Amino acid sequence: MSHELRTPLNAILGFSQLLQFDPKDPLTPAQNVHVESILQGGEHLLDLVNDILDLTTIETHQLELSLEKLNVNKVVEICVTMSATLGNSQGIPAIDASSVYSNTGNIRTNPSEHSAMF
Repeated sequence: MSHELRTPLNAILGFSQLLQFDPKDPLTPAQNVHVESILQGGEHLLDLVNDILDLTTIETHQLELSLEKLNVNKVVEICVTMSATLGNSQGIPAIDASSVYSNTGNIRTNPSEHSAMF
């Protein structure tokens, strides 16, 4: 099952990287932004596929989880970049800081309920 999901996704990521780093035919700045969005989206999708496969492994009691440090700033930066890119492509402006702050209120006020996220 994992092979069927990962192989096409790895092809997308691999060819995107080839486009991005081809010294014989460099991309324009605009093209580079689009290819970077493809790479970020592909990596996000690969993470989701891996999460689904991990959940299957967890449900069958074959995976042990370990806690690790997380750079929350980097995670938020990636999420904002992906959301802004998608929003801009659909004519939707990026969200403002107060929206982010108000929507994360539950995590700030009940951190113990969301500790698995961090």
